Amino acid sequence: MAEFDIRKREDRIGRYLKKYLDGFLFAEFSQMFLDHSDIEKVMKGVPIPLKKHDAAGLESEEGIHMLDIAENMAVVIGCDPHFEHASSYIECIKMLYGARFRAGLNMNAVRLASEERYDMACIRFRAALCLDEKDPDAMYGYARVCRSMYLEKEGNEDEGEYTGRFKAESIEMFELLTLAHPDFDMGHYYLGYAYINLGMYKKAEIAWTDFLHLSENEEAKKEIRERMAQLRDPVVIEDGCNMISTGRYEEGLAVLEEYKDSGFSKWWPLHYYMGIGYSMTGHPEEAETAFKRVLRLNASHLDTMRELVELYKATGNEEGRHKYEEKIKLVKQGMMEEAKEPLN
Repeated sequence: MAEFDIRKREDRIGRYLKKYLDGFLFAEFSQMFLDHSDIEKVMKGVPIPLKKHDAAGLESEEGIHMLDIAENMAVVIGCDPHFEHASSYIECIKMLYGARFRAGLNMNAVRLASEERYDMACIRFRAALCLDEKDPDAMYGYARVCRSMYLEKEGNEDEGEYTGRFKAESIEMFELLTLAHPDFDMGHYYLGYAYINLGMYKKAEIAWTDFLHLSENEEAKKEIRERMAQLRDPVVIEDGCNMISTGRYEEGLAVLEEYKDSGFSKWWPLHYYMGIGYSMTGHPEEAETAFKRVLRLNASHLDTMRELVELYKATGNEEGRHKYEEKIKLVKQGMMEEAKEPLN
């Protein structure tokens, strides 16, 4: 079952946002204040987040406006939905301001995103989702801003894990949006592009078919029809790969062999699945050729190296087996060393 509650899901991107918590100090409401408020039950003994200039306001006659404190609470839970006092903050905000506070968060986030202040926008959309996990505007805005954040990094030397985490978060939120609000046409629009980016062409075709059915935006529909026309061959190739994956080796090979010397010949998955098909149908030489072609296109693909090790074991080629066992060790070592590098 899909998990919509951002407070219960894995927080993939919180590590990049928690730095903004450093700007807060924490204090507690006085008992005198709580005695004259409606929030004593949820806020007694709970620390409240204050910015440094807010702390000075505690000493002044004007004090601090409760709306400012609520906005601070929203920033804290947006940075860290798993914050230990998140439930108290959420209940307090709802008691004082209701749904209009969430609407304000969304509007503020949209403005910040338009100014390319993506971290700040992201935090506020996350806060809105803490207040209502299925708010369509917050779900859509959050998915969009996560997309903008990873696209902004693509091609940079430091993209790596950052891009992967924001991409996964964006795609999952678009998927949840289409589940919670299947009539939200733009969710299907962007989900199709996300699937294309992952090489999941059949899923992209399904998402865009739903978009065409729902949308009244003729310009966007024209764009998607053109994109879908370009998907015909990739969808056929993906079907062939799926046939191999489900044990229909001869059928899958018949599909994929039509493309091995085509304009799709640089797609390494095409050759990987052909290699699997050849291996499982007793054609070791063809399998070896296909797997080596994969490694020319994707030199560190471990599954292909493992397939070559098994192939060489079966054919008694000890030299080949040893060669790729050593390559596997080297690639794994490189991956471990990369994983140890600190976050920027």
